Amino acid sequence: MRTRSTRSSRALAFGLCAITLASAIACGGPRRPESFELASYQNNRADVVDDFTKLDRGKAWRDVKRVFIPSFQVEYIVSSSASAGSYSSNMSSSRTTAFYELGGLDDARVQGITDALYSKFVAGLEAQGIEVVSHEALAAQPAWAKLQAKGEATPVLGKSRLEPQAGKSIVATPTGTAVYYTQTDPKLGLAGAFKNIGSINKGENAGSFEGALMEALDADMVKARLVIGFAQLAAEGGWNKSSSVAADFRFTIAPKTSEVKIVKDYRKNKAPFSSNILYQPRVDKAAHAYLTQPIFSPAPFVESIEDTTPVGARAGEAVANTLSVLASLSTGSGISTSKTRQYTVTIDPEVYQSSAEQYAGVVLSMFHDQLAGAR
Repeated sequence: MRTRSTRSSRALAFGLCAITLASAIACGGPRRPESFELASYQNNRADVVDDFTKLDRGKAWRDVKRVFIPSFQVEYIVSSSASAGSYSSNMSSSRTTAFYELGGLDDARVQGITDALYSKFVAGLEAQGIEVVSHEALAAQPAWAKLQAKGEATPVLGKSRLEPQAGKSIVATPTGTAVYYTQTDPKLGLAGAFKNIGSINKGENAGSFEGALMEALDADMVKARLVIGFAQLAAEGGWNKSSSVAADFRFTIAPKTSEVKIVKDYRKNKAPFSSNILYQPRVDKAAHAYLTQPIFSPAPFVESIEDTTPVGARAGEAVANTLSVLASLSTGSGISTSKTRQYTVTIDPEVYQSSAEQYAGVVLSMFHDQLAGAR
């Protein structure tokens, strides 16, 4: 399902640049990206795994026998936006901005999807003969309580990992665990990073508690993340063009940020400003499996799209554009206009959940295949 906000009635070809997942989806012309074919995956599994995923430093996985999973995150994008500007030789300009909010996805469903994906992930590791430390064994460790205190109760609404194009997201972890970030994670934010420096100096940061768990449990650390989007936005503008934003609503597993890391090594030193031990997991030497291109589900998960732009905003926009026209007549300059629209995209929650468990589950299976091939 697609929508378009434009400053012109001229038809606009969609697909010039996918902005919502701009870091992951390259400009590829007007052709709509193809949906992921489950039949092709089932019939040509090895080839599809190689096409869609990659494993770096796979040797680190070869002799892994026992792991714990302190962080399994699923990030659900719930708002996206894009903006385009245009200019012409007569000095006129226009700007179009569109905001899209996802409706119909509640916390209970988010948690249910996350728990189901986590169970699948653990089962895939155990199928390779890997012992996965239980939640009960983790909870018995003092470092686990300290690590959980660094986070927030699942699920958590905040800025998206794909921000600013995808503005907000819900991050969920398995039931009974907290959402936390380490110093190497961009989601920590600038303020969090500065605050974390003090924690590192005292050996009280999340990464140090992860390293303490590696030592106490005598286990390697596995961390996983999946990022799920709901729209691709394409913005077009520029010289002597109308400004336009087009939306293509598709259930999407985002590449690059959907990943698994296996950390085996850590440094251990005295913390600079306390008597604590500072553990530093060697994330830079971790085995790293990740999705290399987006996976699109063909399922029609959108029930409705409603223009929810406030009436006051529309009126203010009209006044501003009128004043711009009057100013241009008195000065001889061009006309500057703007248009902003807000939409609520309501989903069919059952179809969304089915797509999440099926297609995100396939991504986890491909990660399992990559790891199994490295053993």
